[in-house]
Amino acid sequence: MKKFFWLFFVVGHLNLFAQDCDLPVPYSSGSTGDNMTLLLTDSFFLSLSDLALPASDNPYIVAINTKDIVVGSSSVKANDLDNGQQSIAVWGDDMYTTDIDGAIGGEAISLKLVDGNYLFSLASGVNMSYQSNNFFPIGYVAVDFDCDGAIKGCTGFSACNFDALATEDDGSCIYPQQYSDCNDQCLNDTDGDGICDELEIVGCTEPMACNYDPTATDEGSCEYFGIDSCNVSLMEVNRSDFKLYPNPGKDRINIQSAHKQERLEISMTNILGANLLYRSLSNVHPSDLIEVHLPALPSGVYTVTLSSSSEKSSVRWIKK
Repeated sequence: MKKFFWLFFVVGHLNLFAQDCDLPVPYSSGSTGDNMTLLLTDSFFLSLSDLALPASDNPYIVAINTKDIVVGSSSVKANDLDNGQQSIAVWGDDMYTTDIDGAIGGEAISLKLVDGNYLFSLASGVNMSYQSNNFFPIGYVAVDFDCDGAIKGCTGFSACNFDALATEDDGSCIYPQQYSDCNDQCLNDTDGDGICDELEIVGCTEPMACNYDPTATDEGSCEYFGIDSCNVSLMEVNRSDFKLYPNPGKDRINIQSAHKQERLEISMTNILGANLLYRSLSNVHPSDLIEVHLPALPSGVYTVTLSSSSEKSSVRWIKK
């Protein structure tokens, strides 16, 4: 048995005789309604001991028919064994389809060991042929190295699903969002609000303020009605052809014109510039009181623009 360990060491570490090959995957077709059982005894696993298994986290054995179809498989991880033994259900061909999808009566069955990216042939010295409902114990086996195959998976070291055993990238890598880890938690979040420091926006978060910023995530300075920076536009309107009141208000705006207007346009936008209101009025007289009702409008700061043929004025209006 020493020769098998030496062969594994040379192939595994120096790769002198390795050949690329396709590694058979575990059986996944499910029950065909007809099977036999192979019992892998403790003597079977003793014959694998010189291979220094496992080389991977998921070694498994497949049963293959003469058409190279995997007709059964089992994991041979230590915690999947039962008292040092394992069994393989070898599934027969079903009678419901014309395709050969299992073993046929009397057909020879061979065993292969897949451990990481290494493939081995296992020869028991006994002719294993498929027989429905049969029970076939397997003891000592001879182990021959077949080839060195590719293990497909994510090879991106910084990916959340990085596979250290993968030798060929299959495009399955999943990377975290910028500034976050693989659990969608911020790498830097000084205030613990769930918003990464790099994405924080400092601004006024008070809707009643003149400089309210609905996109702000961190509190900044706020400016309120009565401060010059918020009051200039109101003064300009009051000194023009138009009067707008009350400001601040609750659910309505009153507008009056100092002169007759053949046409008067009233529009309103929010702090982001989105249009919320537009009205066009004809033959507006100084005695006319124009009431604009806004009960459904959220509290905040808005811009009201009044346009006539001779003047255009804008004012910030605050809704309480």
